[in-house]
Amino acid sequence: MQRIVAALGTLAAAGLLALTIAPSASAATGRLTINGKVYVNPHGCYTSDIWPISVINGTDQAVVILNTPDCRGGVDTVVLPGRSTVSEYGAGIYIQ
Repeated sequence: MQRIVAALGTLAAAGLLALTIAPSASAATGRLTINGKVYVNPHGCYTSDIWPISVINGTDQAVVILNTPDCRGGVDTVVLPGRSTVSEYGAGIYIQ
């Protein structure tokens, strides 16, 4: 049963990532704060050399924290709009 739950969780994260990275006509609207640095209307990949990574998502898009700085690795965490998190293992932050 635990394997099924883990597999479904991974599948859900992958689906959300696919939707988040899908092409869009515009950047996110709002503010994304990564380790205290604010990005207005962010889009694309951001990297951090500070761990853990603190992310405050004040945008209208989901933010994906990945485990490689080039934003091509596995998903560590998805931060929905209006939410925040601290990631010990994230290295790249992607927002559409």
